[in-house]
Amino acid sequence: MVETSPVAKFLRTPIVAFAYVVDRLRRVPVAAQLLAHTTAVAAGLIATAVLAFVLWGSEVVPQRVSLADLVEAKLSHMQTWIIISGDLRTAVSNGPTYRYNLTDPAAPNARMNVFSTVELPEGQTTVSGNYVGGIEQGRLGFPWVGTMRADPVLAREQPPPWIALILGATGLVVGVSSRFSYPMFFDETPRGAAPRRATLPVGVRRQAASWTDQAIPATLRLDPGAPVELHVSDADEQPLRIYSAFTSAGPGELRGLSRTEAVMRVRQPTGDLDIIFASRDDRDAAFAALAAERRVALGSV
Repeated sequence: MVETSPVAKFLRTPIVAFAYVVDRLRRVPVAAQLLAHTTAVAAGLIATAVLAFVLWGSEVVPQRVSLADLVEAKLSHMQTWIIISGDLRTAVSNGPTYRYNLTDPAAPNARMNVFSTVELPEGQTTVSGNYVGGIEQGRLGFPWVGTMRADPVLAREQPPPWIALILGATGLVVGVSSRFSYPMFFDETPRGAAPRRATLPVGVRRQAASWTDQAIPATLRLDPGAPVELHVSDADEQPLRIYSAFTSAGPGELRGLSRTEAVMRVRQPTGDLDIIFASRDDRDAAFAALAAERRVALGSV
């Protein structure tokens, strides 16, 4: 027998919570309209996210670098607008332009000459501006000197592409929401059980029915060598044969936020049917009887 892993069981709780939220949203008129066209809405959101990301990537912004990065030529030849931090000190100037030297302990043999039309604060500071000169790696043992013309006002660094990220994440959530229904059905591997004679009290609920709808009382009759039959208590119809060429059944767990049911989901052309058991042992015994009936049917073909 293969048990469901603890991690998988732990993940069921947030999945059920998400399914519950989606179910609540389906009852809100505007959200219901959106969720009724999940594919189109998700595609539109993701396409808009891609466009927002392209616009974000095409925006001209300064690149943050360090003095050590410049010494090692870690700057694109197409990028001259930079933001750099370091220790800024006043240097001798022969004109109206302010001149400073910017150094960094991480690059002890390097210096940046900074020219500015406005006075800049000295000490540990951050400056943005246009880097002047080629991008060449400094040679070991030789001083490296660079030059930049500072902006009058420190440029703003580009923030992460939040709009694109939010739109993309929303598109993915909307796209997967169509696969969630509340309560959530989780397949489970049944325990090994031998077919046995029994009459099991069960409940019957169509999958389309509400989680709050009362299950219809029924009995499931198991008799080795005979078909598994479902007898619905308040119906005068013939017993329902669970196994046929047009149906399939799988054991699982139907889980909501406040309760869990051991079920066997019977998939039929007319719609899925959930048979609710008092315990997993009863469910697995019924599934073992169905598996035995299937083997007999295949052997007679």
